[in-house]
Amino acid sequence: MSPQDITFLSQIVTLLILIVGYKLVRDKKLKTHGLIMTVAVSLHTFTILWVMVPSLITYLGGFFTNALTPIVLVLMIHTIAGIVTEMLGVFLIVEWRFRPPPNMTCATKKWLMRPLITLWTFALILGIAFYVYYYF
Repeated sequence: MSPQDITFLSQIVTLLILIVGYKLVRDKKLKTHGLIMTVAVSLHTFTILWVMVPSLITYLGGFFTNALTPIVLVLMIHTIAGIVTEMLGVFLIVEWRFRPPPNMTCATKKWLMRPLITLWTFALILGIAFYVYYYF
């Protein structure tokens, strides 16, 4: 199994973790939700650093020579959406984690979480499209 296949599978696992996290919020299990989201962001960060960044650096020159092709545009949008998603995800986890225990809630950041999951899903769809195009 290639690193790209492992990354693809880890992103699907991350999606499943996010779904579990959403259910935990609905069940008012906020501390467990925070821990599950920490796992999701950590897994996502690991796959970004292990495969996505090195792949992007390796193939960057080829992408610039074909910058206006649809698949390169998909990759560019995926990269930008992914960077924003990763930064916001890490921000929320750090912001939650370093609050004192009675205040370990991100309820004040709820306005950010819904757009974040939408943006992450958009980046995931673009990533899957790129994976299918490039590796199949």
